[in-house]
Amino acid sequence: LSLGVFVHICQPFTSLNQAREYAKSVEEYPDIDNDNWLDPLFDSYQKSLVPNFFSRTLTRLGLQKPLWSAVELQKALIQVTKQRELNGYQGRFVQILEPAIAEKFFIWGALHGAFHSLVRCLSYLEAQGIIDNSFKIKNSNDYFVFNGNAINQSAFSPETLTLLLNL
Repeated sequence: LSLGVFVHICQPFTSLNQAREYAKSVEEYPDIDNDNWLDPLFDSYQKSLVPNFFSRTLTRLGLQKPLWSAVELQKALIQVTKQRELNGYQGRFVQILEPAIAEKFFIWGALHGAFHSLVRCLSYLEAQGIIDNSFKIKNSNDYFVFNGNAINQSAFSPETLTLLLNL
C-alpha cells in the first residue's frame, strides 16, 4: 500500500501526548487481510483510515487537524538525514560507547511496528522521570537502544518509524 493511503487523521509526534492521543484514536489490533502472520496485509484497515470527502474538506478549511500523516514521516526522514550529514555521518557507521558506572541503557527488542506498545513504554519512562513529554532524555548518561525489526509485520509501521525518528 502506498504511503499516500496513510494521509489520514496529523501533527508530527513531537510530544508523548500527541502519540498517546493518536494511539487512542486507532484500533491496536486490526484484522489482517490474509492468513500469513509472517507477512500480514492490512490493506482493508489502511483504506478505512483514508479520510472521506467531509474530513478532507474540514482539514482544508483548517477546522480539523489530522493526528498523523505520511508527510510527517517524510519530514522526519529528511530532518534525520540532514542531521547525519551535518555530523559527518555518511553511509553505514558504528558508534562505540564505553559506558561509565552511572550510565543507563534502555534497550528494546524487535518492535515489529508495535506503536501502541512503544507509546506505553515511553509513557512509563515519562512517569519514572527518564524522559519528558517532548521525548527528551533528562539524563545525558542515559541511552535508548532499539535492536531488531522496528517496523515490519504491523499496520502501524509508518507511525512507529515516525515516532522513532522523532525520539
